[in-house]
Amino acid sequence: MNSFEIGEFKLTLIRKLIGNNEIFKLLDPNGELEYPDDLIYENIFPYNRMPDTEQEVKTYVTIQVNAVSLPKKNDITRNLAIIVRVYTHAQLMRVPGNNSDRIDLLSAKIDEILNESNDFGIGYVQLSSNTEHVLDSKHFFREMVFTTDSLNNKRDGAKQWT
Repeated sequence: MNSFEIGEFKLTLIRKLIGNNEIFKLLDPNGELEYPDDLIYENIFPYNRMPDTEQEVKTYVTIQVNAVSLPKKNDITRNLAIIVRVYTHAQLMRVPGNNSDRIDLLSAKIDEILNESNDFGIGYVQLSSNTEHVLDSKHFFREMVFTTDSLNNKRDGAKQWT
């Protein structure tokens, strides 16, 4: 994976997320958005965005893709980290009719899409951690880190995300 491919990778992942009706409903609980594409840059961001104010009552997902290492003895592959954070305001944590909170439900749906998927990189994507955090007095988030290997395109010229 060359650096210019990171944007393509994020877009592919975002398309998978917005294509899931349950994720769409969890991100837009009031039914304000008409189309799944409306979530992009409104509730799903291809970078780590933090709430602007303590009063921002919203749920959203952020995605980061990092090429974390190039093994010294193997310059054909690189290790990738996919970091997905699910943020929500305290007022939106409760999901009516459900025993889990909003960030737990969203992380479970994202886990279903990514974990053990072979749609990204080479081999399977693996969940390495799923941790809950408090951002401030009104916002909570869950951070999921997935890992996979990718071809080092600089060497072999393969374009794997299309």
